[in-house]
Amino acid sequence: MVMRLRVITLTLIFLMSTISPAIASDTVTTNDTEISGNYTLNGNITVSKGTTLTLKPGAIIDMQSYWIEVEGTLIANNVEIMSTIQPTGSGSTGSGVWDDITITSNGTAHIHNTSIANAKSCLINDGILYSSNLTLQNCIIGLENSGYASITDFEASDIDQEGMRNTGIAELENIDFSTMSGGVKSSSDLDLIGASFAYVGYGVSFSAGNYDVLDI
Repeated sequence: MVMRLRVITLTLIFLMSTISPAIASDTVTTNDTEISGNYTLNGNITVSKGTTLTLKPGAIIDMQSYWIEVEGTLIANNVEIMSTIQPTGSGSTGSGVWDDITITSNGTAHIHNTSIANAKSCLINDGILYSSNLTLQNCIIGLENSGYASITDFEASDIDQEGMRNTGIAELENIDFSTMSGGVKSSSDLDLIGASFAYVGYGVSFSAGNYDVLDI
């Protein structure tokens, strides 16, 4: 009887160890932080106010299914941000396997020479975004902007819905959007100089706000 109870106990311990999910470790920065090389997230990251997260040149960030929220400052230059998780939903472009990078109303981001892929929204900006040579692909929505965004040389492709939704202030120069339902959808202030659209439902759509568009 004792031996039988021991066997049952060991069996239960084994089953619990095999079915218990890994516990993600969320991170809130308390100091300036740098990430370099190949880096895989095992939890969400919040860049707290007053701190800076720097993604070093050459870094490849595997987001898995997590998100980054920027309440402080994000710096990324020559970085690839994506997820190795295979999509299981009905997204037409293999999109939506991780959430997004969000710049909050208190946050600032400097993103240059960087590609972001496979998210629900590649970028959500409610704060301040400065960017150049930005590539967004295989996302449900490319960029959602309700803050201030200044972007030069902006490429987006294979987006399920819009390449950009603007309800804030956006200054764009030299954009190249292809293979998506809609290009730029704006209901606020938009300055756009130089744009190319291919295989999109529409290039630029305005419903409100001020706009200045040249060289489409």
